[in-house]
Amino acid sequence: MDENKETTKKPIEKKWWFWVLAIVVIGGIFINSDDTETEKADATDKEQTEQKEDTSEEETESHKLEGKELEANQKENLQKSLDELLEKGEGIIEDITYQDNHKETGEFMKVVVSDTWYDSPKHEKERFAEAIHEQVSHAVWNSGLQEHGDTIVVDIYDSYDKEVAKYKYISDSYKIKE
Repeated sequence: MDENKETTKKPIEKKWWFWVLAIVVIGGIFINSDDTETEKADATDKEQTEQKEDTSEEETESHKLEGKELEANQKENLQKSLDELLEKGEGIIEDITYQDNHKETGEFMKVVVSDTWYDSPKHEKERFAEAIHEQVSHAVWNSGLQEHGDTIVVDIYDSYDKEVAKYKYISDSYKIKE
């Protein structure tokens, strides 16, 4: 009887192992394509990050240069304003310089006056000191080196580098030294 049975073979698509194998192969293709896409995306992200880092380094260097150029421009503008004050001083003001070694603030403006300072009464010296302080402060603020309203220390010296007027922070006035 076994011999009478025809051995009929099932088509391959009707066998269970065929479908398992097909699912594994198709799944492998999708997983591989996802990995490839992920790798491409990762590579793209990495390139963009490197470009951003390069750009940010360039921008930092650019900002440093711009900052240096800006500060140089501000100092140039300040010097022009101070030169105008020297001209208006009619010989009473001999020099105005920016100093960065003040005991209390680290930075200040030094005004050098001529010996005619000593010929003036004390109240005129106080008025002069306050007026020059205001003008120098505005020059510094307008140059952009300091924010408007920041305290600008302006100390006044004679031509022998003796301090003749000291700015007082608390009272926002000057102490005239004799």
